[in-house]
Amino acid sequence: MGTDYRRVATPALWKAMARRLLLTPAINRPVVMALAPLQAAEWKRRIPVVGAATLRLGNDRSVVLQKAERCQVAKEVYWGQGHLHGAADRLALQLAITLSADADTFLDIGAYTGLFALAVARENPRIQCDAYEIVPDNYVLMWENTIRNNLVARVHPRLVGLGAAKGTLKVPGSFGSGALASSVALDSVAADGVDIPIAALDELYAGYASKMVMKIDVEGFEWEVLRGGRQLIARVKPDMVCEVLRRAPNVPEMEAFLRQVGYNIFHISDAGLRPADRIVPVKLERDWLFTTRSASELQARGFPLTAAPS
Repeated sequence: MGTDYRRVATPALWKAMARRLLLTPAINRPVVMALAPLQAAEWKRRIPVVGAATLRLGNDRSVVLQKAERCQVAKEVYWGQGHLHGAADRLALQLAITLSADADTFLDIGAYTGLFALAVARENPRIQCDAYEIVPDNYVLMWENTIRNNLVARVHPRLVGLGAAKGTLKVPGSFGSGALASSVALDSVAADGVDIPIAALDELYAGYASKMVMKIDVEGFEWEVLRGGRQLIARVKPDMVCEVLRRAPNVPEMEAFLRQVGYNIFHISDAGLRPADRIVPVKLERDWLFTTRSASELQARGFPLTAAPS
């Protein structure tokens, strides 16, 4: 059985009405201005913001994320005063940027509105970034962000899903005018919508032999992506920043494959990179680093290492 994400994404009537009221410019501007000086808090990040947000990367480099009223990441960056909210999320982004510094290609798989691809491209002026997304609304805003940041030549949004084999997936053409859907996955079912092509990494990058880095955020379907890219991964050994949800199936198979092809596993936590013998998904701090680099090499690159909690 698949998931009807249009039904899942439909908010309660009172929430929809409250959001619509808060997004009225005459109300939103004074509310945002009044809350801006207050200390950061979880409830504050839920307040919608009309306009753009600027992700600060250092050395006067930045990325603009448009439509914070729709993009949840842009809203988070706005309330984070130019940064992602959690330390683990900031570390995941920094890993993608730093490990891509000498890479030729970056794959943003489950790109949403393009944050990782845009940040990596901004920091590495010679890299090419392929950004894969299956939600049409998200894809459109990703293109707008790419144009706004003048990265059209190096960031390539693709309305394509990645899985274990070639196919198609029907996704609603739109989820309405509210917040963009961020959790649509390969099990989507819809009575009507857009037929999104599904491709495998091994098909798309057959014969590829240069340096590659990946970020994977596919709502529990990580193993499908890795299965479709077994040959590529074994051949190129890309560094991979990968979200793994507690509901993700096939974690043992994913773990066994990574070990088979020589990968080390690190949990990306608020305290730093934690070497791990196994992938044990948790509610928060969902991201992991799969890499052939050693702990000492990562530490030498400036990443903090931490021991497992006792």
